[in-house]
Amino acid sequence: NSSSSSSPALPAPVVKYLQRVAVQHQQLQNTLLQPNVSAEDHRRCSKELASIAHLVELIFARQKRLEEHRELQKMMSDPEMRDIAEEELRQCETSLAETDHSVMQQLVPHDDTDDGHAVVEIRAGTGGREAALFASDLFGMYQSYAQRNQWVCEVLDVSESEDGGLRDASLAVQGWGAFGRLKFESGVHRVQRVPVTETQGRVHTSTATVAVLPLPSESGDMDINERDLKIDTFRAGGAGGQHVNTTDSAVRITHIPSGVVVSSQSERSQHQNKATALKILRARLCAFERERKFRERTAARRALIGDTPGERSDRIRTYNFPQDRITDHRVKVTVTGMEAMLRGDFLDTFLDPLQAQHHQCMVAQLLEDDQ
Repeated sequence: NSSSSSSPALPAPVVKYLQRVAVQHQQLQNTLLQPNVSAEDHRRCSKELASIAHLVELIFARQKRLEEHRELQKMMSDPEMRDIAEEELRQCETSLAETDHSVMQQLVPHDDTDDGHAVVEIRAGTGGREAALFASDLFGMYQSYAQRNQWVCEVLDVSESEDGGLRDASLAVQGWGAFGRLKFESGVHRVQRVPVTETQGRVHTSTATVAVLPLPSESGDMDINERDLKIDTFRAGGAGGQHVNTTDSAVRITHIPSGVVVSSQSERSQHQNKATALKILRARLCAFERERKFRERTAARRALIGDTPGERSDRIRTYNFPQDRITDHRVKVTVTGMEAMLRGDFLDTFLDPLQAQHHQCMVAQLLEDDQ
């Protein structure tokens, strides 16, 4: 056997899938070369060939590098050629690993929603005052992270607590790929710290929930029938300066078919608050529709990785202030440096492995469906 254990390798199911794609490519080419091929078959085969063209390029490049790898290993047994072969073998293995990575990336089914904008909703959970202060910390963290990625942030709605925290807040994050990146933040975030008011130095545990929704475009993505809406106005409350409680400027919209209720009171005019509430409603309904489709697709399938990224039900991350430590429970990654974390500096340290895990799950599902 000319290959060795050091030879880079893709998982066996992936290799089998690539072999099937190579066979499919050959069959499609053969069909196109038939003199009596119909116009309809020609269109269909051309379309299918175009859809696998890049993957087929990678398959051929991989085959070529595997052949080079085998030849170099044969050269390793020749003492005179060993030094040259060793260096070339290292380069070949690096190149093969890069090709394998490209193959895996190409296999990940693309979701156009991932390329788009996001709405980040944050709510104080259990823990009263501490939960509200933590929700405010998370709000600042996402704003900083968006700025770092040169995404545009728009505060849609904010409901402040009496002591400077946030009861809930909604943030539109606009930039290419914002949803695909931030969707892994959905879930329960837990904080452990000693409150300012705690005299015994006891650590309190509080939570905040984060929901990241795709932000639909103003037209087309999610049509809302005005007849399905019940719109109420009321007086804004909470911290907000002289304009609060003077007019019925706050707006509450109920989407009757789904029962979804949204409200907005941050803007000064009723018109602006209605526009903001509609934007949030559109994002919620779009997210519900995605969830419905996802559940339909996976009804017969057990989740392949514990917590599916994007699900909100479980605790996903703990922020331990006394130990200056942040742990993501889904990928078992821990970092230290709370101040930098809340500036958004360490978010990629968690999002990179979460995205990789999600991609592995999607490829596994693709291979399972292909059986």
